[in-house]
Amino acid sequence: MLQAVHPGYGTVAARTTEFFSAQAPWHRSLWAVSLPLLIDELMEACSATQAGVLGEPSVKRLLSLCKRVAGQDLALQAHERNTLNEALRDVPRLHGVAYYTLRQLRERVGDDYLLRWADILQARPPQSPERVARCLASYFLDAGFSQRFLHDWFAERLYRRPERQTLPQLLRDAHEEIANRESQTFQVLLAFVTPPQSASGYPRGWLSAAQVSSWLKENGFATTELRQSGGLVLPTKARDVFAAVDSATAVIDGYVARASIGAGRPLQLLPFLWVQGHPVALPIGAKHRGVKVRALYREDQIFAEPDGSNVDSAIELLAHLQNSSPSTAIAGGWAAIESLLGESGDRSAAADSLAYLVACSYPRAEFTHLSHLAQKMRLDVAQAWANVGANRDRAALVAEEVARGTNFGFTQVKEQAAIARMGGLIQSPSPTLSAVQAAVSEVFHRLYRQRNMILHGGLTNSVALRSALRAAAPLAGAGIDRVAHGFYVQGLQSRELAARARIGVALITPGRAADCVDLLDG
Repeated sequence: MLQAVHPGYGTVAARTTEFFSAQAPWHRSLWAVSLPLLIDELMEACSATQAGVLGEPSVKRLLSLCKRVAGQDLALQAHERNTLNEALRDVPRLHGVAYYTLRQLRERVGDDYLLRWADILQARPPQSPERVARCLASYFLDAGFSQRFLHDWFAERLYRRPERQTLPQLLRDAHEEIANRESQTFQVLLAFVTPPQSASGYPRGWLSAAQVSSWLKENGFATTELRQSGGLVLPTKARDVFAAVDSATAVIDGYVARASIGAGRPLQLLPFLWVQGHPVALPIGAKHRGVKVRALYREDQIFAEPDGSNVDSAIELLAHLQNSSPSTAIAGGWAAIESLLGESGDRSAAADSLAYLVACSYPRAEFTHLSHLAQKMRLDVAQAWANVGANRDRAALVAEEVARGTNFGFTQVKEQAAIARMGGLIQSPSPTLSAVQAAVSEVFHRLYRQRNMILHGGLTNSVALRSALRAAAPLAGAGIDRVAHGFYVQGLQSRELAARARIGVALITPGRAADCVDLLDG
């Protein structure tokens, strides 16, 4: 249990844990990546630039972001920050002095990142708990841990164990128990419904049906009613068991792709994997990445005849971002975004335009979410809002209450933090929404860089690919949901709606709660 000696510590802990939740809605998901990963990404981009895969403006944007993040991350000491800024005066040359300076700084900071934050938080309460939570959560996720493992680990220590500990103690424990631990090799078994085809008969390491059953029994798994014709054991290096399943799924994706074009016959696999040492079978890594375009359902467009519009085409491309392999997901996702919002001569402009749409969607999404929570918490609210059905109206009611200082009696720290965030947005909407737009824009520019490295360089395992997908998928769904609503309901073209979003962010009046939920309605 957390010993919160200052409210800020509780907010850091609650938001960090929320960032690890697979159920967190897009407006509460983690958009940032860690400083160590940014340095890795920049070094990789230097190589891609020399190979002609990335343009210099794209790398300079990444360089500028790296400097901004370093300037805000308190784990970086002043002399380290100065050294990094000196190395980033220009795009580092591959294998030059600045390049190796970055590598050594990354190792220096990454090795004891959590201990640095533990010392900082031991000395003083956090001035910006939200920023601290983003730094910590992105560090863990970018280090290769799965969301499920991290959520379970933090929730167990923060909310289930009776022993009380401070946030600095928790971070020191995390450094020793998980962050400082080397990746493990997990033995992952996949089983086939029908044997795969191979020129040499069976794949190397093939286990017969009897051998698969023996492996399962030896490792404590049930085999009753299990119908399989053989399998393979994949030794998989990962930070935790759920990350191992994700890694094994990536290998399976490769097998499926090769079989489809090499043998002309799809692989037939059981939908589960078994990991040695884990008590139950786990589903093969689902690729549901949080892309949701609810306007298709609301406006009864799921079974509508395609009309040839760019919106219909973009939604078809966007589906790859939800459930395809990582490289296909990134290529299809960016194609959807660019087809709707790309500008002649500047494809990357689509990232900024979609970010404005997401920023304008953010207040209504959070206020609507809070409205449902408030109705569950308070009977009087449930009765008063019983006949309020439209999300816009629900969001406006909550916004007005938050502007008056109502907190609805929320007891969970994450909801109290949300109320505080939205109260600040109402009082200072344009700067807050501009900050949201800037953060989301960097997410989409990262997606664009990844797309270029995949399509122009054939690089399907870049250092930032996993983090790019994690952050971009739900945000792209939220932005294109607004494009679909604007097209189907308001008859607006996507660029026209993006222009409305830019004006809305720039000209919104402070203190007027209702304006925050009507930014895209004209």
